[in-house]
Amino acid sequence: MAGDGGSNRLRPAGSAKRVMMETEKSVKADLEALSQRLKDAQQQLILSAAGLRMLPGESLIRRIAELEQAIVATETMIDEMS
Repeated sequence: MAGDGGSNRLRPAGSAKRVMMETEKSVKADLEALSQRLKDAQQQLILSAAGLRMLPGESLIRRIAELEQAIVATETMIDEMS
């Protein structure tokens, strides 16, 4: 249409699909990075707890468990994208 500056043009179907696939790859990479950060944080807490020579406090145990839940949720999302 005259005067629309091309702003109403549709992308070819292949182009839109490619953009969506690139976006999914980016999101998946972000989720994988998050999963690794969560695992690293959990590992540090577990190692700290191991060095206590006594039963860790309830808050430390709760934090380890909360990280485990976040790891499982993140990895579930990654699996669903595959």
